[in-house]
Amino acid sequence: MERIYQLAHEHEVRQQKIAEEEEAKRQQKLAKLKKLRARRTAAEASHPSKAMRKVPIGKTT
Repeated sequence: MERIYQLAHEHEVRQQKIAEEEEAKRQQKLAKLKKLRARRTAAEASHPSKAMRKVPIGKTT
């Protein structure tokens, strides 16, 4: 009986660890996107005509 509880606990811990790693990965992706967006807006501020060329036709900003 103890073994079952131990295995269940180990599984729970493992699942928690995996969830935390996935969350960390997601946060990194968001940070990367944020950085790219900031860079793009900075480019638009300095060269509006250049930035407009990068926006696909049909998309409104």
